Amino acid sequence: SNIDAWTVSLMYCALQLERGEFTEATAGLQAAVDLRGGVEPVIGDEWYVRGRMAEVLGFVEQAREYYKQVPPPRRIDLPTLYPLAQGRLRELK
Repeated sequence: SNIDAWTVSLMYCALQLERGEFTEATAGLQAAVDLRGGVEPVIGDEWYVRGRMAEVLGFVEQAREYYKQVPPPRRIDLPTLYPLAQGRLRELK
């Protein structure tokens, strides 16, 4: 499979958040946004990273909304944060 730098950056941000490295994950998210040109709107797995950040900061309702925006994978052979988003939604019910 062909995994691009943007996807790898987001996967690493997710890992950093799980390890409690919030500051590093914030910088990593900005780097990922820069990789795709730094334009809004938020897309794809960025929603998961933003959702975890919101959850860590105690904004549970906002986190739920962000997790709902993570799209299902377009191809089964590429990595995605979609399963993690679905898991977080189940946990936050």
